[in-house]
Amino acid sequence: MQFSIREARQKLSHLLKAVEQGEEVEITRRGRVVARLTRPESPEKEQTARAAERRALRAQLPAARTSSVDLIREQRDERG
Repeated sequence: MQFSIREARQKLSHLLKAVEQGEEVEITRRGRVVARLTRPESPEKEQTARAAERRALRAQLPAARTSSVDLIREQRDERG
């Protein structure tokens, strides 16, 4: 379903009901899609997806040369 911004404002309750029933609603500005309304995924699916994103990010980071324990010890030693 596609609606212009003006139509979406006028029919927001109707659009939200459609989204709750599984419809995907696109909002357009001058004929171009600028937003998409969809039902949220279950919290478990979102958590799983976020965990996967974090693992992928960690895999891209270079390995630390010094452990965090050693860094903390060094900082404490510097303070005296």
